Amino acid sequence: MNFAAGRRGALFSAIACTFAVNTAIAADNAMETITVTAARVERSLSEIAGTVTVISAATIEENLNRDIRDLIRYEPGISVSGGGRFGLNGFTIRGVGGDRVLTQVDGTPTSDEFSFGPFLSARRDFVDVDALKTVEIIRGPASSLYGSDALGGVVSFMTKDPADYLGAGKKPLYASIKGGYTSEDNSYVTSATLAAGNDIIQGMLLATYREGDQTETFFDSGAGDNGPSRAEADLFDFTSQNLLAKVVITPNDEHRIRLIAETFVGDSVSNALSGANTSTRGVLTTVSLADDTRDRRRLSLSHEYKASDALIDRAFAQVFHQESESRQITNQQQVSRGAPRNRVRESIFSQSITGFELQFDKSFDVGTTGHYLVFGFDYELTESFNLRDGGTTDAITGAMVREFTPLPTRGFPNSETEETSFYIQDEISLLAGKLTLTPGLRWDRFGLDPEIDSVFLAGNPGTALPEPFSDDRFTAKIGSVYQFNDTYSLFAQFAQGFRAPPFDDVNVGFTNLLGGYTTLPNANLEAETSDSIEVGLRFVAENASASLVVFNNKYDNFIESLAPQGVNTATGLIEFQAANREEVVIRGIEFKGDWRFTEIEGLSAIASAAYSRGEDKQTGEPVNTVDPLRMVLGFAYESGNVWNSQLVLTVVDRQDRIDNTAAVSEFFQAPGYATIDLLGGYNFTDKASMNFGIFNLTNRKYWEWGDVVGREFDDVALNRFTRPGINASMSVRYEF
Repeated sequence: MNFAAGRRGALFSAIACTFAVNTAIAADNAMETITVTAARVERSLSEIAGTVTVISAATIEENLNRDIRDLIRYEPGISVSGGGRFGLNGFTIRGVGGDRVLTQVDGTPTSDEFSFGPFLSARRDFVDVDALKTVEIIRGPASSLYGSDALGGVVSFMTKDPADYLGAGKKPLYASIKGGYTSEDNSYVTSATLAAGNDIIQGMLLATYREGDQTETFFDSGAGDNGPSRAEADLFDFTSQNLLAKVVITPNDEHRIRLIAETFVGDSVSNALSGANTSTRGVLTTVSLADDTRDRRRLSLSHEYKASDALIDRAFAQVFHQESESRQITNQQQVSRGAPRNRVRESIFSQSITGFELQFDKSFDVGTTGHYLVFGFDYELTESFNLRDGGTTDAITGAMVREFTPLPTRGFPNSETEETSFYIQDEISLLAGKLTLTPGLRWDRFGLDPEIDSVFLAGNPGTALPEPFSDDRFTAKIGSVYQFNDTYSLFAQFAQGFRAPPFDDVNVGFTNLLGGYTTLPNANLEAETSDSIEVGLRFVAENASASLVVFNNKYDNFIESLAPQGVNTATGLIEFQAANREEVVIRGIEFKGDWRFTEIEGLSAIASAAYSRGEDKQTGEPVNTVDPLRMVLGFAYESGNVWNSQLVLTVVDRQDRIDNTAAVSEFFQAPGYATIDLLGGYNFTDKASMNFGIFNLTNRKYWEWGDVVGREFDDVALNRFTRPGINASMSVRYEF
C-alpha cells in the first residue's frame, strides 16, 4: 500500500473529521490524566505546555504488552526497533533516539547503550513491563529539568506501589498470580504479587518470570536456507527474571519514606544460522553460537516531606545506586586455508550509577499573580567499564592461533563521569487562572575522567593517550497555556536540550591492522544542543478529548560516531573519528483524540497520527531516523464490568524520504502497510479475569522502518527483518 501521494491530505482529513465528531459531543469536564515527569510535580496533562504520553498499568494489561516495543504499539511518533540476540534498542521520539533520549526507572537513569563491532551491542532492554505502574514519555527536549541526555525527550518508568493494592477501603493483604502466552515468540510469563500493610507501613513483592524463543518473522519454519538469505529468524532462547521489592513508611500526613530494591536478570542462547557458511578475508564461518547475559540491580531510598511551614510546601530527597552489565560470548567454528579452528569472543560492558537528588516546592502569591516554584539539585557519578577478550585455537591440535588485534583490549578507557546540576522552574498563574506561564532554567556541569591502564594501552598501540573532558551548560524553557474556557485551550513552548559528548566518542581507541583502519579519539567535541518550538490546541469534554500539535526541533553539533576521515598517508590506515555535524531540523504534526459515544453506552473510539520531516541542513538530505507517517484508529466496547473488546487499525506510509549518500546502490524503502488487531477481556468474577489479543489479523507482510534503516534494496537478508504474520496472545489473572 502506497499512501505517498495523498498522505498529508489523509492526515488532515482524519484530524478534521475527528474534531467535528468531538465538538458535536456535549462538553463538560473529563477525567484528567496526571503526569509527574513533565513538571517534576503532579499536574494534569491539560496544564502542561508540551506533549506527554502517559501509559497506565491497566493499558499495559489490556494491550498484552510484553516489552517496551509493545508499550508504544499504538503511539505514533514514538518507536522501538531491534530484537534478536542483542535485544531491543531504546526509544526513538520524533526521529531522535538512542542515548539522546533520557530513560529512567523511579528516577534512576538506565545504563547507556554501547556497541563495538559484531560481538558487542549493549542496549537498554532491562525493564519488565509487568512491574510498571505508569510510563510517561516527554516528546521533545527536556534538559531544563533533566539535563544531559534529555536532548530528544524523556521516558520515565514508574513501578507499582503497595498503595495500588492496599488503598482506601481495601484489605490489608493482597495477593495475585498471572500467567500468559504469546505465539509470536512462543513465550510464557508468570507473575506473582504480594502486598501487605496498614496506614503506617506497607510492603510489596512482585516477581515475574519469562521464557521463550525467537520472535517470528513473516515466514514459516523451513522458509529459506541457512546463510545471509535466510528468511526465518535465527534460533534464539531466552529467560528473564525480575524481582521488585518496596517498603513505604508513612508515619503521619507530612512524611513518606520509600525504599526500593529491584533486580533484573536475562539469559539467552542463540544460533546465528543466517551467518552460517559465510566468508570474510578468506575465513569461512560454519557455525556461530552465542551465550549472553544482562542484569540490572538498583537500590533507592527517598523521603517526601509535605510541610506546613512558611518556607516550603514540599521537599523530596532521593539517593540511588544501580549496577548493570551486559556480557556477550560468541563461539564460532571456522575454516581457514582448509584447517578447522574455534574462535571465542567475550565482550563486557557495565555501568554503575550513584546519584542524589533534592527538590523543593513552594506556592505563593504576588498580588493577583500565583506562583508555584520548583527548584533543586541533581548529582550523578557514573562508572563505565568495558572489555573485549577471547582467542582462536586449532580445532584439531588445540594450539593457539595468532590474532591480528591484541586481546584483551578495550574500546574506550574505563571512565568516570560526574554530573552536577541546579534547576529552577516557576509556574505563574495570570488572568484569574486563564493563562499559565512556566519559565525554567538549569545549569549542568559535566566532567569525564578516563583511567589509563595497561589493557587499554596494549590493545590500542599508537592511539593518543585518553584525555579528561569537562563542559558546562545552561538550558532554558518557557511554556504557556491559555484556557479559553472549560473545553478549549492553547499551549506553546520553547525548550532547549543538550547532550554532553559521550565517553566512548571522546576517548575511543581501536586499530585493526588486518582490516586496514583505526579509530581516533576526539577531546574537542562540542556538546549537542537543540531548540524546540511546539504549539498545540487541546479539546477536553465530558465524553471526549483531542489535541493537535505542530513542532519544529532544531539540533546543532550532532555527533557522528566513527565518521570517516580519509587515509593517513604515513600509516596507510583509514581513520575514523567522532565529529560534530551542522544543523539538523525535524518538523512535524501530531494528533490524538478519543471519544465515548453517548448514543451507544459502552462504545468508544480513539484516533492518532504523527507525521515528521527531517533535513540535514549541511547536505540538504533527509534524516533517515525519522519514521514515516503513521495513523491509528480504534473502536472499543465495554459491557459493564464483565467483558470488553477493541478493534484497532494501524496504517503506515511508505518510507520514501531517505538519504542515500552512504549507500552503494540505494537504501531499501520500507513499503506502506495496514494491520488490524482484535483485543478483548473477560472478568469471570471479581477476582478472576483474562485478556486476549489477535494481532495482524489479515496476515500482512510488513517491515517496521526502524528495523531496516540503512539496509540496501537488494540486501538478501531483508526478509529476516519482517514482522510476524497473524499471531495471538493471552493472559489470565487471579486475585486472592
